[in-house]
Amino acid sequence: MIPTLRWLGRRLTHIETESEVNYAAVEQQREFLKRLAHELRNPLATILTTVELLGTRGNHSEETVQLLGVIGTQVHRMSDFLEDLLDIPRSTERGETLKKKMVVLGKLPEEPAAAAPEPLRILIVDDNESAARALGELLEFAGYTTDTVFGGVMGYERARAFKPDVMIIDIGMPVLDGYEVVELLRADSFPCTFIALTGFGQIHDKQRALDAGFDFHLTKPARLGEIEALLRRIKKQSRAATSSHR
Repeated sequence: MIPTLRWLGRRLTHIETESEVNYAAVEQQREFLKRLAHELRNPLATILTTVELLGTRGNHSEETVQLLGVIGTQVHRMSDFLEDLLDIPRSTERGETLKKKMVVLGKLPEEPAAAAPEPLRILIVDDNESAARALGELLEFAGYTTDTVFGGVMGYERARAFKPDVMIIDIGMPVLDGYEVVELLRADSFPCTFIALTGFGQIHDKQRALDAGFDFHLTKPARLGEIEALLRRIKKQSRAATSSHR
């Protein structure tokens, strides 16, 4: 029997409806996984930074160091699990490319830890106070000059007084989020290198950070060695830029 035009019309409508439902389900799953990753990465960042801080200031007995190593390993395994969990929705984005080259810290080779970092002024902006304080203490211990504030509004205001070389900024903050902080400072031509340190780590999150004016993007939890490698790179680029203008 030859299908009638009315039957074909009904069939096409049914296919379109099915497609819309499937697309909505995929988007719903994507948003759920994005939120799940963000909510888990924040405590992971706190745990990892605290572990590294204990390693520099705690009891350096062999047993304590081994236990800290076990905790650190478990944190990294949880982070890898999150990456695997996000692989399904991320696969639909693999064809996307960033409009400009952006450094993703996980792919940045670390320099030898023996090289002492030259002092940079670093302002840390994060509404997670424990994570922000721990990171600030670690960077101070490593030889940097740091200041820490606990929200976007405070970060924007403190930047003018502290005059940092680098700002490490969380994204998901109330009132004024990380994107808005950087957009405002960029609009004021504020001279600084901006690093996003956030639980939002998918391709479109990195692109949004780039569009807002961030120079670099790190996904929580980030190792201290990775952060220091990036800071040394920033310092090296700064010196090269200064030399070229002489």
